[in-house]
Amino acid sequence: MQSAIYYYNEAYDYEIGNKTVLDYSQIDVTSLRPNEFKRIFMAHEVAYKNYREAYINLLFFIESFINAIGYNAILEPNCFTEEQVNRLHGFFIPKRNNYKKYSDIPTKIKDISRIISGVEIDVTISPYMDYIKGVVEIRNKYIHSSPFEAKASLNYTRINWKQKCLLLIESFALELIQKIWMHCYSNKRFPPFVYNGFYLGTFKGYQSKGVTAN
Repeated sequence: MQSAIYYYNEAYDYEIGNKTVLDYSQIDVTSLRPNEFKRIFMAHEVAYKNYREAYINLLFFIESFINAIGYNAILEPNCFTEEQVNRLHGFFIPKRNNYKKYSDIPTKIKDISRIISGVEIDVTISPYMDYIKGVVEIRNKYIHSSPFEAKASLNYTRINWKQKCLLLIESFALELIQKIWMHCYSNKRFPPFVYNGFYLGTFKGYQSKGVTAN
């Protein structure tokens, strides 16, 4: 999550002029290493790239948190079978070929929720379907190799990436992971540092709700 905060705040600073890009006359371009960019990006380009990276890193955080719920269950006293432990780790081994196969996001959510709580989350309803069909698809197109047409569909503007970040920051990300956490651990407190990460003004320019979890 800290990487998402860093990228978002960098983008915000360049967007509003808190940070500026040095002109060629202000730097010694001969001192740049051969593998460094010689072209100086404009401030709006820097903001664009950082909002995009902030969004992708927010997605990484959500996925990592889901993984952590499964890992947490393994670390506690339990009577899980070997197959259940594998699925909590995010993979399974089909009997037909005995090769490890990693679970996709919907399968992870269903496996983790079912094994820990005994009741499987219905990923066809909101907010899970919104996450899988909207957010995860963008993540997959951006991260994994894909046809040019898929990459082209991510040709968003700086404002588009910022709006996507704010959607996750304002409500969606926290609502999603809280629902999964409470489904699995109804008697356990949601990690306060995660809650505070969204609501203590860590994202610049975002009017936080001003609520602190101790």
